[in-house]
Amino acid sequence: MNMDVPEITYDTSLQCSLWKPGDRIHPQVKYIDCLTSYEEFFQHILLRNQLCVLGPVATSNWTSRTNWVMPDGSPHFTYLLDNFGESVAPVADCNSEEFCAHPKTQMMVQEYVNYWQHYSSQGHRQDSQCLYLKDWHFVRDFPGYCGYKVPSVLCSDWMNEFWDVWMDQDKTDDYRFVYMGPKHSWTPFHADVLHSYSWSANILGKKKWIFYPPGEERNLKDRQDHLVFDLRSSEIHNLQKYPHASAATGAAITVIQNPGEIVFVPSGWHHQVFNLEDTISINHNWMNGCSAHLSWDYIKNRLLAVQKEIADCKDMEDWQQHCQVILKADSGMDFMDFYNFLATIATHRINVLNLYLGGSSRVDLFNSSSTFNPISSLLSSGSCRNQEDNTDGGYTLETNEDNLFIDKTSLKLYLDDGLDKNDDKTRLKLSSNE
Repeated sequence: MNMDVPEITYDTSLQCSLWKPGDRIHPQVKYIDCLTSYEEFFQHILLRNQLCVLGPVATSNWTSRTNWVMPDGSPHFTYLLDNFGESVAPVADCNSEEFCAHPKTQMMVQEYVNYWQHYSSQGHRQDSQCLYLKDWHFVRDFPGYCGYKVPSVLCSDWMNEFWDVWMDQDKTDDYRFVYMGPKHSWTPFHADVLHSYSWSANILGKKKWIFYPPGEERNLKDRQDHLVFDLRSSEIHNLQKYPHASAATGAAITVIQNPGEIVFVPSGWHHQVFNLEDTISINHNWMNGCSAHLSWDYIKNRLLAVQKEIADCKDMEDWQQHCQVILKADSGMDFMDFYNFLATIATHRINVLNLYLGGSSRVDLFNSSSTFNPISSLLSSGSCRNQEDNTDGGYTLETNEDNLFIDKTSLKLYLDDGLDKNDDKTRLKLSSNE
């Protein structure tokens, strides 16, 4: 479908207020059954911190949906063994609880797939050990394997842009995961790391999600301020332990996710997930300018909790530094990490803007970040025009040397309130083929 995108200027498209805790919540799920523009997704989903589901058209061309799945919709165990069996991944025991989580061990993927085949062949008996392979850094382990392509509306991903840079500095981490689990495997009640966004695409199988909007989770904490581990627990009805649980009645939102669908989880939405069938999903944690302030609020609140917990040690030497160490162990980032994160993201964009406004010739500065590489294609001065035969929902940048195809998500990162709104270089005529 051809769709003309109106002129983007600083007076129109991106002047909106960010969602903040206490702002109105839209307590329903939006279902997007066709590919939408980034502009619509930005305005109606990201800025509103809105729970939504993308229909299977978003994943219809992914090779993983063909190669990892048998004709009857079950896992292609032979393909998984042949291509990924030598890798090692974390595996959680869904029958046990340890420190408010399912305890994990490391397991060869080959060993796990063999277990999964046997468990499924025995009828998924609930009295048997139920193991869930999760948080597998699949892209890190198989960087050359193209099993999926992130939809353009989910591409503005600062977290993985940052970690792509740090991975080249011997920091081996990212937030791109594969989950594989049999029927009855599940994830305890939680919110995502750093209160980031996440998205989860079902390659095969069906999941049940139970969501609570931000703030409702407070009613599901015990007197020690610990979240309920399992929403199915009978303990939640014990008013001595969970005195406010009744206030959460009616707040839950249930989503059944089918094969090919993508669930977008907004910042701070607590949830519990159950695999209703043998299931494989691809999951990313991510954030951008719509949610970074929420993650910063989360980190500050976690530091306050750490300081309160060890307040009796406040007279010890380097107490503040010890608090930062505990904060990082608790949340995955301390204040310096978050500073480095924002500095990396800001530096990328400032450099690109300076080169663009200075009329620089084509330069590729950011080979270190695969997430940011599309943006480096925009470093030349020029104008955007429609290209009739583009089918990926992108734009062509016309330069003196050649034409460069770019995606519309990257283009939006050029827009910055500090630029002169009357400068011709800040007005880009765009059109798209979707």
